[in-house]
Amino acid sequence: YMGILEIMASTLNELFSQPKVTIDQLVPEIKEAEGVSEAQEEINSEEREQCTIFVGNLPMDTKPKQLSNFFKDCGEVDAVRFRSIATVESKIPKRAAVILKQFSDVKDTMNGYLVFKSKDSVAKALELNGQQFRGKHIRVDVVSDSKHDYKNTIFVGNIPFKTTEEELWSKFGEFGKVKNVRIVRDKVTHQAKGIAYVTFETKEERVKASKASIDIGGRQLRIKKATSKSCLLYTSPSPRDATLSRMPSSA
Repeated sequence: YMGILEIMASTLNELFSQPKVTIDQLVPEIKEAEGVSEAQEEINSEEREQCTIFVGNLPMDTKPKQLSNFFKDCGEVDAVRFRSIATVESKIPKRAAVILKQFSDVKDTMNGYLVFKSKDSVAKALELNGQQFRGKHIRVDVVSDSKHDYKNTIFVGNIPFKTTEEELWSKFGEFGKVKNVRIVRDKVTHQAKGIAYVTFETKEERVKASKASIDIGGRQLRIKKATSKSCLLYTSPSPRDATLSRMPSSA
């Protein structure tokens, strides 16, 4: 284990001339990201998943404490985990790249999982779906037995690759209350594929948006009613795969 850390420290020093990275500095950071394997084992249980929510469209520099504080009125938070973090191509491990904040410019958001002490807190947290967190509309959903309303969802194509979720929230918010926005991305590189799904509160809002003529970056968007339930089978994986940061009891 120490040999691996020595290699990581050496690699980091080669890539960054200042400051020098020592093993003593690296170990606490790696333990914070990896030393929660026992907690990850717990989260595999159905009971733990019933206490967990998915939070999408989070600013890339979000801290566990910030997200915990946002949901504090819903109940006591036990753990916060982040994933879908796009980092630059590098020889160093992805976790080290995250620690050093070597983020890629293909996207400016990430996803998170928040675990409450009680499953009763989940219903309260879902009411915050679509609220703004640090300047971005967040998507809040359950991770177990999730039933998505695809009937009020539109498919959006021909989207410029640099388009963000927040831009689509703004564009389609003109036609009604948007419940969520999902840009489809490559699972490995996180590069957008030029398509997205937008869900509205009502059928009337969905119909109005479907008939709209919208241009982004000089490209005319292709808009039509989503016809498959698979459109809202979120690409976000099980929370057990996410990097976890356990919150202190005072969080």
